[in-house]
Amino acid sequence: MKPSVSVFQIKGLDELEAEESAQLMRRGLKLDAKANFQSRTLSGGMKRKLSVGIALCAGSKVCGRKAAF
Repeated sequence: MKPSVSVFQIKGLDELEAEESAQLMRRGLKLDAKANFQSRTLSGGMKRKLSVGIALCAGSKVCGRKAAF
């Protein structure tokens, strides 16, 4: 999941700010323990959390979900 930092860099943040923002997002979604795992190894629920995090990182105004976390 580390490559998700590049989403923040696309937004114009420098590398340090991007890493801090990605870490904050992982912590908020309780994905810290999975930071060094490849996304294909995550469970379905973890993949949904990751998708929500990426959508929020990208600055989406609306983020829908089908079920509760």
